[in-house]
Amino acid sequence: MFLDPKKLKVMVVMGNAALTKALLMIGLGWGGYKLDQKWGMKPWFMFLGVLVGLGLGLWYIIFLANRFNRSQGSDSD
Repeated sequence: MFLDPKKLKVMVVMGNAALTKALLMIGLGWGGYKLDQKWGMKPWFMFLGVLVGLGLGLWYIIFLANRFNRSQGSDSD
C-alpha cells in the first residue's frame, strides 16, 4: 500500500527539479516581458528569458540527477 522510500525519494527530487525548471522559465520570461515593455523590444527579451530559464532548468535537472546517482551509489555500499 505504501510507496517504497527509494521511489518516493526519486519522485521528490525529480518533482523539485521540474518545479524549479518551470519557475525559472516563468520568472525569467516575466522579467524579459517587463524589459520588453520598458525598452519596446517585444518579444525578444521575453523569448530570451524563457530560453535562458529553459537552459538553466535543464542544467539544474542534470546536476540533481548526477548528485542523486552519486548518493545512491554510496548508499548501496
